[in-house]
Amino acid sequence: MSNRQIEVNRTGSGAPERERERERVSGRWSYRPRVDVYDVNDELLVLADVPGAHPEKIDVQFDDGVLRIHAHVEPRQPAETAFIDHEYGIGDFDREIEIGDIIDPDKVDAEMKHGVLRITLPKSAAAKPRRIPVKQKK
Repeated sequence: MSNRQIEVNRTGSGAPERERERERVSGRWSYRPRVDVYDVNDELLVLADVPGAHPEKIDVQFDDGVLRIHAHVEPRQPAETAFIDHEYGIGDFDREIEIGDIIDPDKVDAEMKHGVLRITLPKSAAAKPRRIPVKQKK
């Protein structure tokens, strides 16, 4: 599979680091979780950083060839404290990855471990390479 077939939405590489991490989504600010996308034989594997998100606050959808990830992280500031610095994201996390029609949407699986969301997207039978036997002509 060509890397050009999968489009991970990005902000321009010249943008300062903090600007690339957040963007406006539907009129609100949202963090953009960092993702890695791998082609592993019969499936694609997406790893997304969503530290502090609980599985029940994560929504993963695959529709019309696009994988959508949304997570919400609740504030965790201890009572009676003031921020000195604030780098760890709280609020909404959103990311879209255009994958196309190579995935079997009924077999997509997602699990969370140590702040990393792991999404397994099995390829559809039509997308898998298949060997075509060559017969001897008599």
